[in-house]
Amino acid sequence: MTAVKRGGREALKLATPREIEARLGGVTAVKTILAKIDGSSNDAAVLELSYLVAVQFRSHITCLHVRADSLRLLLSAADGIGLAAGAIPVSPQVQQTLLEAETVRARSARQCFEAFCQEHHLQVAESPSTLPEASASWREVVGDPRDATTTTARFYDMLVLARAQTSGDLYVDDIGSVLMDCGRPVLLAVSPPPKTIATTIAIAWKETAEAARALAAASPLLAGAKQIVVLTLQEDRAVDSPIERSAQALANQLHWRGLQASARTIPHGGQTPAQSIVAAAREAGADLLVMGAYGHSRARELVFGGMTRHILTNAGIPVLLFH
Repeated sequence: MTAVKRGGREALKLATPREIEARLGGVTAVKTILAKIDGSSNDAAVLELSYLVAVQFRSHITCLHVRADSLRLLLSAADGIGLAAGAIPVSPQVQQTLLEAETVRARSARQCFEAFCQEHHLQVAESPSTLPEASASWREVVGDPRDATTTTARFYDMLVLARAQTSGDLYVDDIGSVLMDCGRPVLLAVSPPPKTIATTIAIAWKETAEAARALAAASPLLAGAKQIVVLTLQEDRAVDSPIERSAQALANQLHWRGLQASARTIPHGGQTPAQSIVAAAREAGADLLVMGAYGHSRARELVFGGMTRHILTNAGIPVLLFH
């Protein structure tokens, strides 16, 4: 374990798993990870990001694939041609084609999982292993991808999803629904996957309950980071504004926990707030952005702020979100 002097105190550099556990008081929060894969080109990125987290904490990764049932496939087909749910003029041949496509997706997802385990020499076990190594298991269920992912994720420490894309079975509002309802931190994967995760962490900070909860959810990853940058958006031209003082106060709190942290206020510019935050995180060399997710549900229709929606679809680095 390597220590450096800073301000009369000792501070740890990038920590080993055991050192991270010591910082967390002997409790490591990320011991079980749910990786949602769907048989698309997104799967490799989701699995690789899950692995980067798992090796830090010797976690168990459960790879979840949700196979749509026949009724749901028919309803989707009817909706796709603008028909009411009760009117499904889909021929038996089309029904068979839809079911075969689901089988192909399931097979592709399973093959990706098996190749992933083989590449990383992961022990495949139905439950977390007692060995000091990461492990993995496969789980396939039948149902609605959004609902099944939401309910399953509640039993895990972290959920890893692909960023919203047209090739997956979860679209932006589906991901938002999972994020709002699962009660767990959601880690969004990007393609190609990064080489490291959480060595430099950017925190999108604002004095809100959502941001505070996201910060708490990220604590295990923060404990192992080399560097943390607290980012806040400048909302006025004042020097030493309450927003800047809040960001610096958070950086000071992280210092007191033995972490290397600094604060940065992002000035007004020509970009949207979301673009500014992501650009500043990338400029800082961050391989993870932590932020609160803002939105609410009315009759299962989600309304997001512009920043959350942009992050769900366009973030170029992994993002840990919590509502």
